[in-house]
Amino acid sequence: MNEELRYNYIICFREPYCRYMFRDAEATGSAVFLKTSRAERFLRRAVDSRKLPRVLKSVLFRLQSPVLCRRLQKAAKRMADPQKPVCFILDRRYLSLVRNKGSQRIRSRFPGSKTVLFLIDLIRREPYLEEHVSGNGTERFADLIWSFDPAEAAKYGIGFHDVPISDFSGDVTPAEPEWDVVFIAKIKTRIERAMNIYRNLTARGYRCGFFLHKVPEEERGQAPEGVRFTDWMPYEEYLKTEAKGRIILEIVQDDAAGNTLRVNEAIVLQKKLLSDNPALRESPAFDPQNMFVFDDPADIPDAFLSEPPAPYPAPLKEKISPTAFLRDVEKALREGEGNHAI
Repeated sequence: MNEELRYNYIICFREPYCRYMFRDAEATGSAVFLKTSRAERFLRRAVDSRKLPRVLKSVLFRLQSPVLCRRLQKAAKRMADPQKPVCFILDRRYLSLVRNKGSQRIRSRFPGSKTVLFLIDLIRREPYLEEHVSGNGTERFADLIWSFDPAEAAKYGIGFHDVPISDFSGDVTPAEPEWDVVFIAKIKTRIERAMNIYRNLTARGYRCGFFLHKVPEEERGQAPEGVRFTDWMPYEEYLKTEAKGRIILEIVQDDAAGNTLRVNEAIVLQKKLLSDNPALRESPAFDPQNMFVFDDPADIPDAFLSEPPAPYPAPLKEKISPTAFLRDVEKALREGEGNHAI
């Protein structure tokens, strides 16, 4: 794999679950997942804040940029072949850094480097992100911009790629299933749909483990008995809880078309998947033997709910791996796919 990768990859994502997305890439010797320090998180939040005066943000930015550059240089030296050029894989929280002087500083420290912005959030829900990605600016700040959502990729004229994931199955304690269907989510606006699905499945005799976050107190009393309301759950605990179900339920946000991590988690954990995302059928990760897309929960066949999962094809597991993701990055950089100048 080292010979196949032209670049050394430094992967910078803030959310803890992103470590599970990319950590297998480190086995290539050509990738490092860079964890952010508390000081860096504080500085980045301050720089991105709209409440601070521009002069103060400028001072904080000048502090943030050189600190991160030094950490990036240390990370590059950990690669098996430090002489290869560097490619940075960044999430949206690094947008302020890769634009303007931050981008210039990085490129001067890393000659021949590339920058890839991989968006795993919806662009249209982040006004500042939509402004920059839609092309209202003038400076090219990334060599490649990808979205996890195919509809948004088409809308903004950028590239599309499904979210990768590493094989974390060894971290999850094997357990006998406690539920037929498990659903864990920060519920946002989807509570009514979740409750309809819960009522339908439990009425048919299926055991459902529903764990809902961020539900207002006034709405909790309207939920059916057996639905659990929880605080924030660390991702490893989330996975261990999810592993106790035979089938994973995915309910996508309104008008979203991209796969959530539930799709990849089902493949890694060897679980079936129920999803209300019609775009899943067109996804490279779709497996018709183990995944069922529905609109009305009454349409879900009992046969699908009752039968055990079939083994997932090995090529499918490879397709969602972080090393396959990096190969796709290199192909896109070579061919110019998804490049977007602003």
